[in-house]
Amino acid sequence: MGVVHCAVVLLHGILSSVHGEFLVIVSDDGFVATVGGDVVLECQLVPDILTSNMVVQWRKSGLISPVLVYRHGHNDALAQHQDYRARAELFKDEVAKGDISLRIKNVRRFDEGKYTCSVTEGTEYEASVAQLRVRALGSLPRIRLQGYQGDGIQLVCKSGGWYPGPEMLWIGGDGQVLPQAETMHHEDTEGLVNVESNVTVTRQSTNKIKCVVRSRRLNVRHEAIVKISDDIFPVATDWVLPLVLTICLLIAAHVAVFYWNVKQNRCIKELERRKSIVELGLWIPLVQSEWKRIRGHEVSVTLDVETAHARLQVSEDRKRVRWTRTRTRRRPPATGKRFTYWPCVLGSEGFTSGRHYWEVEVAGSEWWSLGVAAESVERKGWVTLTPETGVWSIRRWDDVFDAVTSPLPARPIPGRVGVYLSYESGTVAFYDADTKSHLHTFTGNTFTEKLYPLFWPWDVNKWLTICSGSVPVSVTLDVETAGPRLEASEDRKRVRLTGTRRSLPDTGKRFTHWPCVLGLEGFTSGRHYWEVEVAGSQLWSLGVAAESVKRMIQVKLTPEDDTGQTCPVHLPVQLFLKRWDSASLNYLLWQLVPYTHHPLCEKLPLRFLLNLFPFTMNLCPLVLDSPTLGNRLCVSTTSIPLVILYISIRSHLILLHSTE
Repeated sequence: MGVVHCAVVLLHGILSSVHGEFLVIVSDDGFVATVGGDVVLECQLVPDILTSNMVVQWRKSGLISPVLVYRHGHNDALAQHQDYRARAELFKDEVAKGDISLRIKNVRRFDEGKYTCSVTEGTEYEASVAQLRVRALGSLPRIRLQGYQGDGIQLVCKSGGWYPGPEMLWIGGDGQVLPQAETMHHEDTEGLVNVESNVTVTRQSTNKIKCVVRSRRLNVRHEAIVKISDDIFPVATDWVLPLVLTICLLIAAHVAVFYWNVKQNRCIKELERRKSIVELGLWIPLVQSEWKRIRGHEVSVTLDVETAHARLQVSEDRKRVRWTRTRTRRRPPATGKRFTYWPCVLGSEGFTSGRHYWEVEVAGSEWWSLGVAAESVERKGWVTLTPETGVWSIRRWDDVFDAVTSPLPARPIPGRVGVYLSYESGTVAFYDADTKSHLHTFTGNTFTEKLYPLFWPWDVNKWLTICSGSVPVSVTLDVETAGPRLEASEDRKRVRLTGTRRSLPDTGKRFTHWPCVLGLEGFTSGRHYWEVEVAGSQLWSLGVAAESVKRMIQVKLTPEDDTGQTCPVHLPVQLFLKRWDSASLNYLLWQLVPYTHHPLCEKLPLRFLLNLFPFTMNLCPLVLDSPTLGNRLCVSTTSIPLVILYISIRSHLILLHSTE
């Protein structure tokens, strides 16, 4: 200690004379504590003066919130981790003298780990790490008679409340360890280890048995001894073997009956599963309507660069933001609205009423937080981002995915997150926009001030991208490709099949056999999406077609003929079955066979298609809404895919909208 003291004094003199800086010193030997007792993690500030501007923090590895924060002469209880409130404290009489040692009361098993003692003054920061090891001395072992096992007696020995876990041995009267013992360890809710071991002893073995529990790391050994009288051991009789055989036969019979019942139940469940698949098309429109209602409140969101933290980089279109960790900190102008402690940025648009929805792409980033913040949220200092402080958010911290106060069960972690705000109802909800599934909802709030979208990227150079507010891509009809029996509206958004064949100029692009029409817009790259209303029409076909599709002759509209139709389930088979005879039905089934091996139909075998004939019109939304098939509908080829419409007589197909 004399050498260490001299070194500290020398450093004190050097630092005080040069820059007035300080050191934080922690013992390198580590600290040991016993469960249920108290421990002091010694930490000394050099020079031994704690000024009012200094902030002392104790942090434990693995925890986001600090164990203790001391500022302005008192503990900051709101910033303190809830497990250490009323258990962790500094020595108030010694703090002013530079003694910032941490005392932890009622030590628990989970208190073990590395603790960082740090002091911050302005831009100066110093810290040291202390290692705390926790131990717990368990109870004395207890032996009890479990019961008869064959021609012997089974003994069980238990001991609990250990850390680290001990070993348990059975020792016979001759001092030899019994090798046939079976030992199990398990942790309780406090993290302490309970050990249990059992052994079977016979009349031939010694009747004096010792159970020993010991810990080499704690240098502790406990033992218990039991003596067994010969009269207790069972005596075999002539009727035991026939009884055992009878019991075995009864068990085998019960197993056979049970297996038969399980097999029958599996068949019944399989039939019910197939029935539920058939009926699935009846409730999917309800799910779609709810999702469509939420998406109906989608708004365009951009980032407010005047609120962005100095280490955040915002793209020129104010749709993307990332955290940069460079040595030279950018010095943007002081706007009074900027976050200076947490790397956050708000949206430019604030809301004081109504319902609003936006989506953010978070794929590739493992550290982020998204949500809504009140206009009065603290921006200059440390604060816990919770509803109590004006923030409603969810976050991902590596493998931790939660809503700050409660964990989220979502697996896998979403790549695109949707945020839904209902101001009047006091609700903030989060959704997985890829799977259209719910993640978490904050309810019971009463909003009284303006709310802004909140973004917190904390994964270095990983972008968070706002997806809402994209520029729509309009799809219109190319009348020069329309068949002679088709009639298009003036705005080229509607088309129907008439009973009159018109005389139209030959443009070289017109369909002359099939009543088809292409979209005016062609695509050679990217992802594109559009919707078509088909309500009231029972005979139609939709998809994409290559520019080279044959238009003057009769061809099958298949991918091999340069059309992009996805699957035969789009055809109104129910209508065909009502009007066609048996010969036509056989032809229709023959037409469906090639589709059963198409990549987009790999989960729809022919048998499944035949069973679903009466429900074909309801099955179409199921195929379109599948995440796997939905990705395959994003076409990108060297040719030009165009919209192709197959129109029924006296029916309208209305092109609703398109988005990229």
